[in-house]
Amino acid sequence: MNPTEPTPAPGPADPTRPIPQGVTAERTEPTPAPPSSAEHTSPAPPAPRPARGQEHPPRVSTMVWGLLTIVVGLVAMAVATGRHVDLEIALISIFLLAGLGLLIGAGWSAWQRSSEDRRRRNAPWEAGR
Repeated sequence: MNPTEPTPAPGPADPTRPIPQGVTAERTEPTPAPPSSAEHTSPAPPAPRPARGQEHPPRVSTMVWGLLTIVVGLVAMAVATGRHVDLEIALISIFLLAGLGLLIGAGWSAWQRSSEDRRRRNAPWEAGR
C-alpha cells in the first residue's frame, strides 16, 4: 500500500481487497450473547382490576361533549329532512346547554371530591384504603 493513498473508511470488509502485510486474515465467529434474565423469569401477573364500584366514572366533559355531538347531529338530520330549524337559535341553545352542563358537572365533581376528603379526615383509619 502506497503511503500517499488515502486510508479506506472503516466499514464492512471488502472480500476483493488484498490484505495488507503484517495483518493476518482469521475468520472469527461472533460469540453468542448470554441469555437475558428475562428469558428465565416468568411474566408478571396482570394487575388486578378494581372492583366494579371503584372504577373511575366517565368525566363530565366527555359526557357533555358526547351529548353536544348527538344534538348537533339531530339538528343536522332535521335540516336535511326538510324541517325548518332556526340555526342561530339552535346553536345558541346548544352551546348554552353545553356550558351549563360543564359548569354543573364541575360543581358536582368538586362537591363529591370535597365530601370524600371530609370523610377521610374524619376517619383516619380508613385513609389507607
